[in-house]
Amino acid sequence: MEKLFNDTRAGFACFVEQRRDLMQLVQCSDNDVPVALKVLRDVEQSASSDVFLLFADPFHHPGAFVDIVLERLSEEHRLACEWLAEQQRDPIPSPPEALFDSTRTPAERLLGAIKYSRSLIPCGGGHRLVWVMFPTEIHDHGAWYGLIDSLAPHDGVQCWMRNVRLVLRDHPRAKRYRNGLAQTPRVQLFTVDFSPAALEQANRDQFEDESVPMERRMHALLQLAQRDAAYNRSEAAVRKFNQLLGYYQSTEDHGMQALVLNGLGDVHQRKNQLNRAQHYYECAVHEVTQSDSHVVFYTVVKNLGDVHFKMKDYVTAEAYYAHAEALATHLLDAEGKAQMLEKQGLAREKQRDYEGAVAHWETAVTLCRNCTMDGLLEVNLKHLKRGYKSLRQRDQASAVDQELRTIKLHPPVEV
Repeated sequence: MEKLFNDTRAGFACFVEQRRDLMQLVQCSDNDVPVALKVLRDVEQSASSDVFLLFADPFHHPGAFVDIVLERLSEEHRLACEWLAEQQRDPIPSPPEALFDSTRTPAERLLGAIKYSRSLIPCGGGHRLVWVMFPTEIHDHGAWYGLIDSLAPHDGVQCWMRNVRLVLRDHPRAKRYRNGLAQTPRVQLFTVDFSPAALEQANRDQFEDESVPMERRMHALLQLAQRDAAYNRSEAAVRKFNQLLGYYQSTEDHGMQALVLNGLGDVHQRKNQLNRAQHYYECAVHEVTQSDSHVVFYTVVKNLGDVHFKMKDYVTAEAYYAHAEALATHLLDAEGKAQMLEKQGLAREKQRDYEGAVAHWETAVTLCRNCTMDGLLEVNLKHLKRGYKSLRQRDQASAVDQELRTIKLHPPVEV
């Protein structure tokens, strides 16, 4: 996987560095857009002499998209002028009013915006303008390709194209719109693929490459083992985990041994082989206590609680959940703490200790409210309603029921 990221970073960086092509069409699925944008930001940070302008808003139609581009450009200008004023330097020229003239075509306004931005880059010194338009979603493929085709060098290199690089998103399902643009001189094609199949192949390649340091090869093997486990390929997962365990035993890496043993426990827990799962989790505890892997420690202890809960050993399960809650508190993991409070309440409920169960759920509800964990809040409120009913506390149950109805009527808005 590391090689996949490095290859993607190199693909962007080489395009910025080269001097022949103006446009890079980057084929990328909606799911992979965030990764591509992150890699582009990494390239930007390593190219200190270049100016990157990145626009990633969803594309619905050209006019609206260009309006957003100009709005962002105006904001960049405002921030730059504020900084220059602090340095007691003269402001830079404002974007021309013609760019905001809605009677002009979106393509004309977009080209004007690029020309304006290019004019602000100092001459000499190898400075480049890297103009990135990478919509997270493209709702009208024909309109998108019509807009970016207007920037292509169909008539050869123009003055505004010098020291400019255009990085533009290419949608995998837009072949019939792409073909003409892709055959234009000075346009190069590049693919960003972080699909599960591509990641698995990248990990396999890294593991099998004997020129790669063994530690990195084992990291790739761990990714493959975890993927096998997630897809219930139990035998393949166990083989890989055992190979990993042998390696980390040889290097005396107790934290990684604990992680691998936890993985073996997960495989057996999914198969409902609870005694085997318990064995591996307990072995993991022995190793993790000899390391500083607190997150792995929390995970293993939580898993031991889950195994004992499934075994109907609710007293022991509750004890493990209490330990996991303490670890979550130490890790400042509010969500993990709320989950462990919920599970302690469930273990108390199974022991018919409804007062104890309600006490845990009340604490979880308070934490969820304070930390805005709406999903867990609703889950714990439902438990709390059940607990109040078991205790015949009808008024409290009614109040919780009212809060649940309010949540359903006014669900939280995602920011």
